[in-house]
Amino acid sequence: MDTGHKLGFQIQEFDDQESRRLAILIGLRLFTVLFVILVAAFTYFLENDYQSRIQQLQSDEQGRLETISALIASDFSVLQSDIATLSHLKLLNDFINQPSQPTRMLLEQQFEDFVFYRQIYDQMRLIDLSGQEVVRINFNQGEPETVDRAVLQNKADRYYFQQTQALNMGQVYISPIDLNVEFNQIEEPYKPVMRVITPLFNHKGDRWGILVLNYRAERMLTHLSSDSETGAQIRLVDGEGHWLYEPAKNKSWALLAAQTDLNQQYAAIWRQMTAETDAQISLLSDGEFTAYHQLVIGTDVSPNFLLKAPIKWLLASTTSVPKRLKGGYDLGNLFYQWVFFSSLALIIGIAWLWAVRGFDRKRWERLSKLALTCVEQSQSAVIITDPNGRIVYTNPHFTTLTGYDFVDIKGQKPNFLRSGLTPEATYHELWRTLNNKESWQGQFVNKKRNGEVFWCQVLLTPITDREQHVTHYLCLEQDITQQKESEYQLQHLANHDALTGLANRNHLYNQFSAHLVNSADPEQNTSVLMIDIDHFKTFNDTYGHQAGDFVLQEVARLLSVQARQTDIVGRYGGEEFILVLPNTPLNRAIQVAERIRQSVCQQPFIYKEQTLQVTVSIGCSSAQHRVITEDDLIHQADMALYRAKHEGRDRVCAE
Repeated sequence: MDTGHKLGFQIQEFDDQESRRLAILIGLRLFTVLFVILVAAFTYFLENDYQSRIQQLQSDEQGRLETISALIASDFSVLQSDIATLSHLKLLNDFINQPSQPTRMLLEQQFEDFVFYRQIYDQMRLIDLSGQEVVRINFNQGEPETVDRAVLQNKADRYYFQQTQALNMGQVYISPIDLNVEFNQIEEPYKPVMRVITPLFNHKGDRWGILVLNYRAERMLTHLSSDSETGAQIRLVDGEGHWLYEPAKNKSWALLAAQTDLNQQYAAIWRQMTAETDAQISLLSDGEFTAYHQLVIGTDVSPNFLLKAPIKWLLASTTSVPKRLKGGYDLGNLFYQWVFFSSLALIIGIAWLWAVRGFDRKRWERLSKLALTCVEQSQSAVIITDPNGRIVYTNPHFTTLTGYDFVDIKGQKPNFLRSGLTPEATYHELWRTLNNKESWQGQFVNKKRNGEVFWCQVLLTPITDREQHVTHYLCLEQDITQQKESEYQLQHLANHDALTGLANRNHLYNQFSAHLVNSADPEQNTSVLMIDIDHFKTFNDTYGHQAGDFVLQEVARLLSVQARQTDIVGRYGGEEFILVLPNTPLNRAIQVAERIRQSVCQQPFIYKEQTLQVTVSIGCSSAQHRVITEDDLIHQADMALYRAKHEGRDRVCAE
């Protein structure tokens, strides 16, 4: 008997070892196949995602260069406007035709005021036919001063004086960017300047001299500052390949300091950049790529520009790909790693379950402990409830996310997480899905223990036994508050005007349509005010576009203050605004319009210590309990506005 029992135990031990060996072998094979599939799938997905991000990065950089190009072109428009306005000053013409000491003093004071208020010119000069400075105003670090006549210089040998001798009346010359020269020496610290010049003539039509504005080019170069968030570095190169602006200061102004030029350092790249208007160049050896854009000055600014040759500049944006993708791609990698290792854990679990199937309870306990460890260490909040919805388990991340400890909420229903902001329809859909023994996915707006509201992505799954009876519910929650905030910011940018913060035209129409649905009801009546700033184009030409932007922002602020909570106010386009007044009859709308007109007229618009006089014309229309489209109402308000402007402006008219 003892021998038989011993032999039986040996056979059973052998069978257990063989079964274990076969189970492990099958499990390893299954794991290998699933692991290869997982690695291949993730490799393909990550590579596609990386290439997509690279393409988006290239598109973003090209768009950034086009925006900078537009800003620089806008600066040139300001220069043209300033020189044209100054050349027609009555005081300047009086001085040219009948020079006198009182006239000179008044002219110098007016020039000082102009340099002070504009803040963009380093010098302002009158130079006669001999090249001698007659009047010179220095910016003097924001405190403009008139240079004593005893130290005025002769500029007859300077290239810009010689270049402008062939200019006709009304024409403008813009010099290339170079460094300011005083007494035949380059001024230090370096002052990059562009000279804006127009000829001056007396009342007989004889050439008298030139008017020169030394534009402080560093203001224009601020558009090129590197994007610290993305790591992109913007460079400016002239048509001959010289650095005009380079983040490495030892390369800036190479045309004067004899540094290495772009056309020497990267000859092949330079040839490609001068042959095409817009493109991207990959510098694979450095892990960088460069996007560039050609900017030509002198052909598309104004027909009155006279240049020896068009100024051709190249804007280049160099981006280190790993650094640029750090903010998005590496953060994404954390998610990819989480999914990958979660999938890997799932594969291991499947292989393990297959391998240990039929083994004793201890092995299942070990597996259960492993699963519990995964849940305990999960970066998702895990909640398990009984069939009645009472909490029986939460993992540590649930406490981190919500602030509730398990011991405080054990046995409770998770209703304490409700913020009241999640629609009741969402909960109805949830239970309808769970009652069908199906998983539900959705989003909640929950509340933490400290009262803070947060968005979460939720996966709720019923756990059933062999008879398909629900024994528990498993809930996984992921905090997506930052994602929602980003979506809201993007939506706000898409629906609102960037300058005034008011609703843009599309958003205005969408809101207007929703209100107009009820206008046929006798208890409902929608009115529309169309507001136009009087003589705005002339105002822009006189005071500049920055002052115009200031007025647009102030008028928008006044409209927002005057509007009720139910009103809709938006920027219709240019200097026109629309105010939609729900539940407001025409006579009441006219009163509101008159109040707005008086408010704007009486409001002091103070810009750079100068009081600006602003008035508005307003056209009114009303649905008058009719079924009418928003286009018809706006058209009627526009016709009334046209009548208000035709009758003299600064008034209210109704259609």
